[in-house]
Amino acid sequence: MRPSPHSLQFAAMLLALISAAPLSAATLDWPGPSPCNSTLMSCIDFAQPGDTLHIVSSASVSERLQIFKPLSIITVPGVSLSLTSTESHLMSINSAVPWAVTVSGVQIVGGSWFFAVNGAQAGELTLQQLSFRGNATGASTQLQVSMNQSGGMRSQVRIRRNQFEIGSDNAAPNSVAAFGSGSSGGQILVEDNRFRPEDVVMVQSAHKALFGSLGGSGTWEAIIRRNQMLPAVATPSRRYASGVEVVSVDSASVNLMLHDNLLLLDQVAGAGRYGILLGGSGGQMSARVLNNTIVNAYTVLGFYANSSGQFDNNLVSGGFRFYEGAAPAGNFLQRGNLIHGMTEPSSWPVAPGTLTLDPMLSTQGMPLPGSPVMDAGSDTARGESGPGALGVPEALDANHLRRLEGAHVDIGALEGERVFYDGME
Repeated sequence: MRPSPHSLQFAAMLLALISAAPLSAATLDWPGPSPCNSTLMSCIDFAQPGDTLHIVSSASVSERLQIFKPLSIITVPGVSLSLTSTESHLMSINSAVPWAVTVSGVQIVGGSWFFAVNGAQAGELTLQQLSFRGNATGASTQLQVSMNQSGGMRSQVRIRRNQFEIGSDNAAPNSVAAFGSGSSGGQILVEDNRFRPEDVVMVQSAHKALFGSLGGSGTWEAIIRRNQMLPAVATPSRRYASGVEVVSVDSASVNLMLHDNLLLLDQVAGAGRYGILLGGSGGQMSARVLNNTIVNAYTVLGFYANSSGQFDNNLVSGGFRFYEGAAPAGNFLQRGNLIHGMTEPSSWPVAPGTLTLDPMLSTQGMPLPGSPVMDAGSDTARGESGPGALGVPEALDANHLRRLEGAHVDIGALEGERVFYDGME
């Protein structure tokens, strides 16, 4: 009997629904039953797209991970997984159905990990509580994420609560690198990470904490917040040369918010480099730079001509030059900043209302009692929202302490009164 047109239509609809359904998920343990009782890669190869792999026993793994499906890898509490291969690990995601991937609790020693998000289906990639030490010789970065999607589907990448300790190889200058292309754009959150160099003295350093190049023809929304770029533990003079660089290319539209970050940099070893460098050769960038502390940068700010926005409530101290770039001062609203100790004059004039007093900071960038940054920022600047879905700043400082209510916001990344009230200093 020939099927009716109605039954054919129903079958086609059912097939479409099945193909668009989210990935089903199973949970596997490694080490666990066969085939997860052998190497980590053999268990990864057995896992299906959408599965979660729980690491249930501490291990040091020298093999290179190459993963070509959406697969979550999570260490259970009390367990550590160290990846010691000096070759770059890879996870490539190209899914036809909605997906979600979390990689959590893994240590990468002397190597790099590259993540690629492709295809026309949106998903969420969360990279959290990872530890990177050293770097593979000749690798461009410790952690790299590339996004290239089309069809209007916009994925989100979260890089949060990770520890980066970059090595001494100048051929591997970036701790985090993010690349975006395609027509869909996407969302990127980089939050609550800590960056430190290894305790190795270098004459010249090219190291940068965060680099992004966002292009294509879509809209990108990015938040970089509450990250701390700190001195090496035993050699405090060893610091990152550069803080954050986000470049816009092609015809992309970039909405960026960079707030409550602590950048303790090295202007000598990083001669000619920037604390914050934004904009690029194409597209448009709307940037809101709020409540950051930038200490000892060679050049604090560099903005390309295609960038505009706000520079509010920031603490700048001890740099060589405040600003060098193509964007005129009129492109950026400036309110409630403190700028002190610049060696050379800037092409931007000092904005009205800018404080030029000694900020009175500890060696870790904390405002000391009596610091003029306390209650001196612009409440209006902090309360405003910007363009895009990620345009509202959270009311937390770099130490994840709430900004004081009922008082003026402090200048810089740290709410000084709250630090002392909570007994942290």
